[in-house]
Amino acid sequence: MSEFASPSHFTVYFANERSVGLFTKQESIENYGGAEVQMYNLAKAFIQSGDIDIIILTKKTSPSVESHGIKIVQVMDSIRHGIPILSRWINKARENKIFSYHNGPAFLIASQMEDVRLMQIAQNKGVKTIYRINGDSLVDGSGLLPPEWISMVEERIKTADYVTSQNETQVLCLRDHFGIDSVIINSLSPDFDVLPFNNGDTILWIGRCDPVKRPWIFLELAKVLSQFQFKMVCPAADRALHREIIAEAMTIENLEFVFAASRTEIAALYNEASIVVSTSISEGVPGTLIEASIAKTPYISYELSFEKYLRENEIIICADGNMNVLAEQVCTLMGNEDLRRVIGTRAFDYAQRKWSKENVVPEYINLFKTMIGVDETRRDLGFKK
Repeated sequence: MSEFASPSHFTVYFANERSVGLFTKQESIENYGGAEVQMYNLAKAFIQSGDIDIIILTKKTSPSVESHGIKIVQVMDSIRHGIPILSRWINKARENKIFSYHNGPAFLIASQMEDVRLMQIAQNKGVKTIYRINGDSLVDGSGLLPPEWISMVEERIKTADYVTSQNETQVLCLRDHFGIDSVIINSLSPDFDVLPFNNGDTILWIGRCDPVKRPWIFLELAKVLSQFQFKMVCPAADRALHREIIAEAMTIENLEFVFAASRTEIAALYNEASIVVSTSISEGVPGTLIEASIAKTPYISYELSFEKYLRENEIIICADGNMNVLAEQVCTLMGNEDLRRVIGTRAFDYAQRKWSKENVVPEYINLFKTMIGVDETRRDLGFKK
């Protein structure tokens, strides 16, 4: 029997190229981040609902799937042939095949910089399209991303039938900067095994090596607090920065540098850690926060407090961009197991209320049902002006 209330039967296509590795044996070497992990979590939760078929779209050679019910489909690039009419015929045949795996209502969920043409093809085939906003920097006008990236994001959110946000900041920025209304659908927690509180002895950092993540701050923290053990999981994103971070990390005796880790290994790292530290300058709702919460591991953010509620209720701790404060907070927590237990348990309880599949999957099912019924009524909430 399904874990969730039975909806009408849906098919959901996912478009996020880098997430494909999470469904295959190549996952540990893939350069994936929060957007990819969220697609992976959603696909698995949808399958568990028992009433949703999942199709993963990829331009790579179709690899083996991770589990039953998840189908990986190769999307062929358009070709340009010397005979134009032949090119059009071949490309049309390829396009028709992409969205041919459903018999009932179907939806495409896209994120990041996936091909906008894919959304247009889906719409032409009667597939409803959803664009999911991940990081705040995609829409907040902060200048952290190149202008060409912002232009691509704008094109995609204006093409999609529906846009979802992770927080109120994104909702306001989409409305103010792009004239787009969106609706919040919470991020989904992973299906990590829930274990009792673990009194670990490691201070953990997990993230791609990207300037927005500011991994060098964690290295400085490890130098300042040489009495503690640090662990850094930092796959490459910015190659030049990655080389610099690796070179620096290798000089720090109390820090272990991990180039990449599988989802199973990641779960174990959270459960073994005493504290998780975030040094990002911009996020939406960070996957590291959600995952640390599921592991009952306290979370310290160097600068961002994310949602006001999280800080006011001591679900996270924030250092307000001050290294001395950050070091003091880490020392306080490392020296007080009871305090870590209280904060970790509080975060876990919040995660169960906010980010569990029992709450998030029905939000998507309600969204799907709304989208099916909007052709005549066009509800105001969540649709483009």
